[in-house]
Amino acid sequence: MKRVSIPLLIITIFIISLACDFIPGGAMATPTPTIKPPDPQKILGQAVKVNPANNTITVSLTEAQVDGLFLSGLQNFNSTSQFAITNPSVKLQNGIAAVSGQVSAGPLKFDFSLSLKPSITSDHKVNFSIVESNFGSFPISPESLSTFVNKLNNSVNQYISSSGGNISIDSVTITDGKMTVQAHR
Repeated sequence: MKRVSIPLLIITIFIISLACDFIPGGAMATPTPTIKPPDPQKILGQAVKVNPANNTITVSLTEAQVDGLFLSGLQNFNSTSQFAITNPSVKLQNGIAAVSGQVSAGPLKFDFSLSLKPSITSDHKVNFSIVESNFGSFPISPESLSTFVNKLNNSVNQYISSSGGNISIDSVTITDGKMTVQAHR
């Protein structure tokens, strides 16, 4: 079952990593869930296909499924974070995962958007790069963005390594409204 939860963990790690270096020492945000998130295991159960004959794994997620996984990851994130992310949205097109929403921490509230482009390293690891970021009038230093993306990549790849079965990522493809992850054991 661990291989089924890889996409969920990727999304969850992304959400958790978003907290890094933004508002240190701030008060805990009070989450205000407005939508009941979908069951991530149900989403992944529909999305993951394993071919035991050649040890390949294909995860095909629609934009709605990725959005649901993002929303599901936020439920836990918002209850333990110093700030809350609300009105989340994920758009998939032209090789980019565009994440947007609103961030609130105490009296501070702002819209954010973050565009991520996935690639695969020569040793079959996921490597996200930030194509574009906007955090309203709240300045985020290039160093903080670099720290965020490095933590995201390290967390994702550490999880994949620890999930067993020696999983190697071959590709992450994002087309209009769909994300496909190809891997092998």
